[in-house]
Amino acid sequence: MSAGPTSVVQVFASGPAGGGGIGQFVRDLLDANAAAPLIHIVAKVDPRGPDHWISTLWRLPGALFHLTWLRLRGRPVLHVHLAGRLSTLRKVMVIFWARALGFPCVAHVHEYGFAAYVAALSAIERRIVAAALRRCERTIVLGEGEARRLPALLAIAPERFQVIPNGAPAALTKTERSPSNSIDIVFVGALSKRKGVDDLLEACARLPRGPSWRLVLCGGGDLEAKRAIAERLGIGDRCLLLGQTRNADVRARLLSSRIFCLPSHAEGFSIALLEAMAAGCAVVATAVGEQGQALRDGENASVIEPGDIDAIAGALSRLIEEAEVADRLGARARETIAERFSIEGSLQAVAGVLRDAESASRR
Repeated sequence: MSAGPTSVVQVFASGPAGGGGIGQFVRDLLDANAAAPLIHIVAKVDPRGPDHWISTLWRLPGALFHLTWLRLRGRPVLHVHLAGRLSTLRKVMVIFWARALGFPCVAHVHEYGFAAYVAALSAIERRIVAAALRRCERTIVLGEGEARRLPALLAIAPERFQVIPNGAPAALTKTERSPSNSIDIVFVGALSKRKGVDDLLEACARLPRGPSWRLVLCGGGDLEAKRAIAERLGIGDRCLLLGQTRNADVRARLLSSRIFCLPSHAEGFSIALLEAMAAGCAVVATAVGEQGQALRDGENASVIEPGDIDAIAGALSRLIEEAEVADRLGARARETIAERFSIEGSLQAVAGVLRDAESASRR
């Protein structure tokens, strides 16, 4: 065991929207560590940058040079956050370079359906990904589903994978909901079919017109196309499209809203979902990916199947009309985050894996 906090280099990609949910998780993790240090952050390395993905062409070499310079100063553990596609390509290169320099590495997979992504790779591509993850002391995944599928796909021993669910700041539970004249139904995420936005618009068109409700869409994408769909469905006056929204504004919106809806067809473990639960929203969501770990239908959420527009509309109607049901689900959702999915709990688990990786590298 090392004396004092483990020295760690965080490797992540910010991306044009601040890295989305992955970027927010990393920021929350670092904030939690700043408040109660469990690891010593030596440096943050970003091989992509906040611009277009083309910036990888110069950012990645800069990141590799940065690691080389860091190696001259010591041998901290690399905590490498990766998703699929180009993120995997970048991080595989970082892992190979880091291991050649002698850094211990821990990979942290955030991608929705990463096992499906790996299965769709060519045999050569899969061997490259497997070779990189095999060089890591541990690979963190978001749930048991990925932990079961990835070992066979990559020919890596199951014990090399560690399940650590995402978390959200428990501090969100300390703010009281603001009074509102209308009932806001909030969606947070890319305005894409994968996220079920079109399903949500169709469902809202079936809601009763009497109550004063409003659909608030926070996320980037083709806003004009979604606005046109809302107008065609006759709910244009009930839709507020905010576009890409700063996380602080998203959290303020969640804290002032009764309902959060995420009818995704595919997810990893949505940070927006966890934030909505921490804010005490009554959640309507699909249990895709690893989200079933947090969602209990009728207990802390209304769980619906992907693409079931009638079920989305029915769940939203009930929460609009029955405030006491929404309040009960929201209160239990807050408790679920505090008990099982706090960012502080995620930090403790991650710090343990990083500490073990440091110890293993010294044997």
